[in-house]
Amino acid sequence: MAGRTVRVLMVCMGNICRSVAAEMVLRHLAAERGLTVAVDSAGFSDEEHGNDIYPPMKEALRRHGIPFTRHAARQMTAADAERFDLLIGMDRVNLWGIRQTCGEAGDNGLGLPKYSLLLDWAGRTDAVIEDPWYTRNFDLALGEIIEGCEGLLDTLEDRGLAGRD
Repeated sequence: MAGRTVRVLMVCMGNICRSVAAEMVLRHLAAERGLTVAVDSAGFSDEEHGNDIYPPMKEALRRHGIPFTRHAARQMTAADAERFDLLIGMDRVNLWGIRQTCGEAGDNGLGLPKYSLLLDWAGRTDAVIEDPWYTRNFDLALGEIIEGCEGLLDTLEDRGLAGRD
């Protein structure tokens, strides 16, 4: 199993705040550790289709030193369940959306849950990352995203599931 590139899909409502930030954070942290992880993001709603990262989230990413690229929000599809090993929601509504779109979780061959909440990976079972679109607390959300991504990478490394660059 060593050397396999784990494919991760981060999911939130519209794919302009939390999930895209999680995509950028996971990509950055994996690169810092010399790990190979394929990551993408999507929303289960199509209301933001094609939109870039929400400007206040871009500012939070800058403040935390997380590089980001131009983004075009997309809607999650049932095919994502086949394309990705791990589908990770930011809150319970996102997890519900994953299940509604993709059906029951199949075996991903990793011995890890195919569907989860991001903060589960930080040992905060059932904790959610509140939507900063509503709370306006982008730094808090980003800090929790970083915490969850660090926990995910720790798990992948501990189990020998993350490839090395």
